Amino acid sequence: MSYDQTGKGKGKRPIGDFDSDFPVQHVPRALYPEIPDVVARHRNRRRNVAAKVWGAQLPSHPANAPGEPFNVYKAILRHPNLFFQFAIRLDIRELENLYAIDKEFHYRFNKYSISIIHENAMYHAPLAAYNFSWTMFPDLCISDPMARPMDGRSHLARDTPSLRWIKMVLSRQRTVSNIIMLLAAEDHRIPRAAYTMIMKLWLLMEIQTMARRTTFVSDREVWTDQDFHLFHLFLVKLDMRFSHPVIGNGACALSHLLLTQPSLCILEAVLSGTKKLNYNDAEDMTVRSYDIMELAIDDDNAWQVDEWADRIPLKEWGMMSKEYADWQGDRLVPVPDLLFLEAIHRELHTHRYILDYVTYGFVEVRPGGELRNVPKPTHWYITKDTRQEAWPTEDERKEFRGRMEKRVGYKKQARVPLRELLVATTNVVVDALAVDEAP
Repeated sequence: MSYDQTGKGKGKRPIGDFDSDFPVQHVPRALYPEIPDVVARHRNRRRNVAAKVWGAQLPSHPANAPGEPFNVYKAILRHPNLFFQFAIRLDIRELENLYAIDKEFHYRFNKYSISIIHENAMYHAPLAAYNFSWTMFPDLCISDPMARPMDGRSHLARDTPSLRWIKMVLSRQRTVSNIIMLLAAEDHRIPRAAYTMIMKLWLLMEIQTMARRTTFVSDREVWTDQDFHLFHLFLVKLDMRFSHPVIGNGACALSHLLLTQPSLCILEAVLSGTKKLNYNDAEDMTVRSYDIMELAIDDDNAWQVDEWADRIPLKEWGMMSKEYADWQGDRLVPVPDLLFLEAIHRELHTHRYILDYVTYGFVEVRPGGELRNVPKPTHWYITKDTRQEAWPTEDERKEFRGRMEKRVGYKKQARVPLRELLVATTNVVVDALAVDEAP
């Protein structure tokens, strides 16, 4: 990103009439003030508002004047260690309120804005704050409130994260958690490590150029082999959820469609039921997401194109498959297809683990090699009765073993091999058919 332009973007402060960067100015440390004197930018850049009241230095007077009652809030603000711990643990709404109404808190917050904002995000949403770093979202950054210079360029103030970045981090952490919990509530569990993979997937969905997507996916330090297995597991669980005959929303292709969108908020809304996808909505989303040549419209269904033209502007057809969502841009491979191609390139052979992806979360392997059902998760705050085990239950399994023992002579202690068991079962069926066909 270039900072030598007149406008720095939304939330940024302009540099004034300067069109190019100044050479680095070496100022002796003794003559360098704590708040740098930015040349010829006073009319374009406002200094710290609270500094007009408290001065350039932090106030050194005690928390309570003589004769005044003890104020615990002021004592915390003016404590050299408690202030940071207090600000880090504040909720984002409380942080905004104090920043807006308290001048002393406003000044001290601006003094250490980067540390406080970063640590506050790491405290409330550690995974999202790490994966969605503020350096990757310049639109959510502002110029340093204390006008500290950037990289030795005295006429430019460095960028710092804003409170909007904390809101974005908290929102994405909550969205990813909701997606995983909504799948788990319907018996489709995924490992805990999938949290980080889904956040990387979200980042990949936001990249709007093919070159950056390819570079991001091919980095083995960012996308490990385990992440690709977790992605395929996540995709299989989504397919199982959407293809459910009762609670499903459609076919398996719906998961591919939702992962082609620029955000996972739509996926969360569909899983939670807040967004109802009817036929027209899904059709419009499909037309906007895929190239019209990839939809394979035959002559018998050519009438659908006329309906799309009535509802959707032509410039929006296939815009999600173009760079920068521009109908004249270069082709952009959908995120799921790009991950498929990279998994093939790495020779991970994920097709060999399809059965493991399907059965994950339903059964677990005991130390002796025995398969055991995993208890079904429930909505704790909605249902009172908690099912301890998914179907089939222990009683149903015992009843089934008893019936099999009577029919084919199966003994659990004997551990009859599967081949012999199948042969015995076939003989019983053949004998039963022979008896039924006898005159």
